Amino acid sequence: MTKISALSDIGTSVASNDTFVLVDVSDPTTPNKKIQQQNILAAGGLLPDGSAGTPGLRFLSDTDVGLFRPTTNTLAIATGGSERLRISSSGNVYIGTTAGNAPFTVAGTNIEVTNVNGAYVNNSQTTSVSTSATTIVADAGFQGRLWVINGATGGDRFCDLVMASTAAAPVVVQSFTAIGSPAARTYTRSGSALQLAMASGTYDVRCIGMGA
Repeated sequence: MTKISALSDIGTSVASNDTFVLVDVSDPTTPNKKIQQQNILAAGGLLPDGSAGTPGLRFLSDTDVGLFRPTTNTLAIATGGSERLRISSSGNVYIGTTAGNAPFTVAGTNIEVTNVNGAYVNNSQTTSVSTSATTIVADAGFQGRLWVINGATGGDRFCDLVMASTAAAPVVVQSFTAIGSPAARTYTRSGSALQLAMASGTYDVRCIGMGA
């Protein structure tokens, strides 16, 4: 470690690899003792691997946010002490998970993808849908979106194809009984939300929708 305790002017030299420069600015009243605290990490400088809780490259005022190396040839981003995004050695990108079989993998209970032209894909999950109208999709879409909705409880399964819009009541295009004897379903709209009520029982419901 190299410690600079006194400087007569501002230097421009670059530290070599594996060198950490500790800059001492404890006596700012000393004439000409002026140091620009930038570019302290020299070109070719090395960082520790770090972890999600303590990234190797992190912020002074927020030490659980930054970059770290979880394994060989892999880069990850952490916020709040948790890993959020990973780039694997093969260049695959993972969000919400640390592995996958595709170039881009996103894992989570609710996933939404949109673009500037209005194309929209949403995947969501709602647990404990029973006889009361329960929001299963927060935004049904003004121009209309087609939703595949499946639910399960015990050995009973259903799958419905529903056209929903914020401008009209939902329409069940097709309804399937997948397994067993699932209860009847009623779809309604509340503001921009698509809601579902079961005639009986409590169901775990998953939705995937496409549209504008």
